[in-house]
Amino acid sequence: MNIATWLDKAKTKVPSIDAELILLNILREKDRTYLISHDTRDLTEVEEEKANYYLNERAKNKPLAYILGSKEFYGRDFYVDENVLIPRPETEDIIDVVKAIVTKNRFENPVIYDVGTGSGCIAVTLKLEIPNAKIVAIDNSDGALNVAKKNSDENHADIILQKSDLLSDATDNNIDIVVANLPYVNKAWDWLDFESLQYEPLSALYASNDGLALIYELINEVSARPDVKHLVLESDPSQHEKIIEYCKKKGLELVETRNFILYFVSL
Repeated sequence: MNIATWLDKAKTKVPSIDAELILLNILREKDRTYLISHDTRDLTEVEEEKANYYLNERAKNKPLAYILGSKEFYGRDFYVDENVLIPRPETEDIIDVVKAIVTKNRFENPVIYDVGTGSGCIAVTLKLEIPNAKIVAIDNSDGALNVAKKNSDENHADIILQKSDLLSDATDNNIDIVVANLPYVNKAWDWLDFESLQYEPLSALYASNDGLALIYELINEVSARPDVKHLVLESDPSQHEKIIEYCKKKGLELVETRNFILYFVSL
């Protein structure tokens, strides 16, 4: 079977872009124009068998990132498996907000903690974008820390990985910036696609108290530490009003809202 024939068949089962990405991954090609210019190329038996397996998995609604084992974040490819959430485009705003904080405050060697690091995409990206920063990536999951270690090694990013529940085991006495993309999904949201989310780790998705329990806990920890001046959080925009109000009670002032991202400073 050649490329064109396989794609025609595959596109009846999954979105066109997914079919093309599956084949590009197997053929170790990056540019989609390859599929057009080589559409008569015959797939080997091994390639076709692997392509069909990936196709069937995707047809079951398994996320493509888990099937291919990678997801792009801030222009770089990161390894992912079912121990971690798949990086989302909205999370990239965290990187831009932190870079702006570092520039505005003229931090030369900022200490930045990424709480709930998961795949490590935030921590690794921050280290690559801000080379002089000390980046500590925290998670309470051994599986997630293993994925983060793989990503830090593959991207040659010198970050510190630490197992901890939020900041409970933080070893630095002077943390400049805390960033966190913690579990914040509220199971009661009527727009959730439970079928696609079933493949992602539940502990990294859902939180109690309308999805705000862990965010509130981190805010409590940050407010109790006078050294932490900057806090950057991701949450659903529907939660922002409650988070802003809670932070205000804890002595944290909102500086910026950027899509899913909230940036606070300690008063």
